[in-house]
Amino acid sequence: MSAAIMIFITFIIILLQRFIYMKFGLTGVTYECYFGSPAAIEGEEVEFIEKIANRKLLPIPWLRKESMFPGSLKFVTTSELAVSAGELYQNHRSMFSLMSYTQIIRTHKVLCAKRGWYTVDSANLTCGDLVDAAVRRKEEKFTQQILVYPKPLSVDELSFASRSWQGNLTVRRWILADPFSLSGVKEYQYGDPLNLIHWKATARTGRLQVHNQDYTANPKLMICLNFEVSESMWKAVSDPQLIEYGIRYAVTIAQYALNQGLEVGFSCNGYVWRDPHKSPIWVAPAGGEGQLYTLNETMAKLEIAVSQPFDVFLQQDELQPNGQMDFVIITP
Repeated sequence: MSAAIMIFITFIIILLQRFIYMKFGLTGVTYECYFGSPAAIEGEEVEFIEKIANRKLLPIPWLRKESMFPGSLKFVTTSELAVSAGELYQNHRSMFSLMSYTQIIRTHKVLCAKRGWYTVDSANLTCGDLVDAAVRRKEEKFTQQILVYPKPLSVDELSFASRSWQGNLTVRRWILADPFSLSGVKEYQYGDPLNLIHWKATARTGRLQVHNQDYTANPKLMICLNFEVSESMWKAVSDPQLIEYGIRYAVTIAQYALNQGLEVGFSCNGYVWRDPHKSPIWVAPAGGEGQLYTLNETMAKLEIAVSQPFDVFLQQDELQPNGQMDFVIITP
């Protein structure tokens, strides 16, 4: 067989396999990715999992996956990928080789370097043929999100007296006797409930003794954060790092107060990312782990921008003193 015929046959085979990969290369190829956790604290590492499968008989010699990734999510392990990092986004590129009916799962470690609400929403897949030529491309659409909560400061970095917030506070004025707050015993008086009788004290003194109930109040705390660095500033924040520190300060106070049994709320003259109305933030006071989650989520989504001047913000009806709530104002 002459060399010309061999070259011709080889050329036909190359064209044929190229046609096959152009038509069927990405047929049956599926890609999905997700974060190992829906939320993390600033500075923590999370897993980013990729799954790619070839659900057909035709093998894929090579497949390249490319996607844009938020710049504040830093890849710790990069042995199986290439990352071109920018200030806001980074190009994340992985290479795969898929045999018939196979699936590959890769797990990457990602450092959550900055508070925020991050989304990964698309990936470009490119497959190649047997002679290493790129022949087919397609875009996969999806939505994967992660919330990065602000990192709390240590309590030692806060400048308030810890003794001033301790859950239910004993008050000097009469409000309502608290059946769960007892302060010693006293001699029985007409009208005292019989279920308050202290039998051991009665036996010891020989006279009828009852538990003495304290009068308490359930304090509420509203944390107000000012995004205005100066009066001349408007919309865009001139010192983002200072405001980021203020957010960390706010979440630290909230976490501490909730752990002490207080009901805590949060408000600020910023707004959450993707809010078309750019409304100021108002989270009503409440207690418990659910409220801590709500506050963390709200602060993670905050856009570093001003919705309205702080003096206008403080005139809202919800922020007017009514004797039932204490205020902590954090301002640059």
